[in-house]
Amino acid sequence: MHSSRFFPLARHRQMAVLMALVSCLAGSQVAPGDIVVPGANGSDGAFNPTSNIQVDLSLAPTGSWDGPNANPGRGVYDPEKWAVVFRYTSVNIPSGVTVTFKNHPKNAPVVWLVSESVTINGAIVLNGAAGHAAESPARPATPGPGGFRGGTGSRTQQSSSAGYGVGGGPWASGLRGRGGAYATSLINTCEGAPGGATYGNAQVLPLIGGSGGSGTRSSNNRQGGGAGGGAILIAAARQITLGSAGQIRAIGGGGSGAGSICGVDTSSGGGSGGAIRLIAEAISGTGTLNAAGGGISDTGSVGGSGRIRIEGNAVSLPVSGPMFSLVPAGAIAQLWPAGDAPTVRIAQISGQPVPADPGAELTFPDQDVTVPSGGSAVIRLECRNMPLNWIVRLRIVPLTGPDLTVTAVYVEGDALASVWQAQASLGVGFHTMQARAVSP
Repeated sequence: MHSSRFFPLARHRQMAVLMALVSCLAGSQVAPGDIVVPGANGSDGAFNPTSNIQVDLSLAPTGSWDGPNANPGRGVYDPEKWAVVFRYTSVNIPSGVTVTFKNHPKNAPVVWLVSESVTINGAIVLNGAAGHAAESPARPATPGPGGFRGGTGSRTQQSSSAGYGVGGGPWASGLRGRGGAYATSLINTCEGAPGGATYGNAQVLPLIGGSGGSGTRSSNNRQGGGAGGGAILIAAARQITLGSAGQIRAIGGGGSGAGSICGVDTSSGGGSGGAIRLIAEAISGTGTLNAAGGGISDTGSVGGSGRIRIEGNAVSLPVSGPMFSLVPAGAIAQLWPAGDAPTVRIAQISGQPVPADPGAELTFPDQDVTVPSGGSAVIRLECRNMPLNWIVRLRIVPLTGPDLTVTAVYVEGDALASVWQAQASLGVGFHTMQARAVSP
């Protein structure tokens, strides 16, 4: 059994994820014309790879994002912020060099805080993995850092699963899975079935990646859904330059399957795109930012678009489309949601306390919570800074079988701190839970 951590919320039917949220200003010197990037003290040194490199996020020690750095170059994992934070002096990724990431055990997003400038002529890749093919074991596809897994495929005698994440593709009873959602949600054109629920906000606060597509079932296939794209924030005091060959990609993983046009073949849903957020005094270049959803377009099981946010005072970058948001940068970069942002936390499941920093593992004995199977589980949710007329919902995704969304009921408290409760029948096996709240 897994449950989610703290969930900061956004208004107008938008939800974003994780942690109690506080930002602070580091006392670094700032040149005239630079913006202030809190915490950008250069303690991880310069990042100047000369060949393809996979950054192992699991090596980051746990600590405060703006605290002392005992392992320069490895960043720090802050459970409260749910992010692996690197504090570089500068970043230079040359042409022909690709930077990828190995996920942290908590699958946290990536944050680069840079005291000088960033130049990208190569590629930064945070894509979700494609759904596992028919011959593969039934297992979820791996997301980019900060994204969510794809649903599992199955044979007829077994059950496939829905996509994971806030906007995971709903469980598919037909031949084709459904795409994960983020900024947008797409309809499966062959069967007219909707994808997952949209979430997040244009500010990309807090930072969160894309959701997985659902898997499918057939007599001879195990076709898993694609995983969600990852999420990265790059905040530089001076300039971010994206050369003509420069790329930042947080693309959702494609679904697996033959993909014939509404024929008899099955195919799973694609994962939604992730999130890319850039903050600097100046942002320029002709390179590519891509947070598209993955999928097999012939069957309509495509993941929704992710989100791209550009914050700069002098911007020359070819960005357009519904996933893009462009605004001036503030004098001080806002890295995290405000400390009084609404949050909701799953606190207990059938009386068992939920860890403050759950891992969402779907293997024994690594589960976050163990509860008896059968009967009705009672889930306690704790909300902060949330109006009492909001609607609190809980999405439950089992490792096999249909997903379930239940509405919680108010128990006690006020807008500053309230308790809610939901009930759901849980079968045998692993389940994940995620809470969200929406304004009426």
